Amino acid sequence: MLSNQDMWNLFEEAYGIRNQNFDFEEVVTDPTILTKRGLYISLEQEKRDEFLKQALYNGAIAAVWPKDEKLPLFLPNHFPVFVAKDPLPVLNKIIEFYLKKLKKTGLIK
Repeated sequence: MLSNQDMWNLFEEAYGIRNQNFDFEEVVTDPTILTKRGLYISLEQEKRDEFLKQALYNGAIAAVWPKDEKLPLFLPNHFPVFVAKDPLPVLNKIIEFYLKKLKKTGLIK
């Protein structure tokens, strides 16, 4: 599984809880989806704050956020936010990392 520590290693800039290791069960880009322990990646250009709030209420426990935008004030201090210049390429970066991780563990060839 993709973990909080994996994400901290992948991103140069991040905020929130770092000292606890936990796994993400899902990666979502649609904030309306109910998720269990989800990593939300904000791809929308408008209403980002609203969508992030919705993702948080629907089970997201961390997010990827654009570098050029301020973090919303409603976020809890412990909520991990991984900052990227553009969140869309981050999705590929995460997928590639996860596939390599699975190959190392022998779960896929």
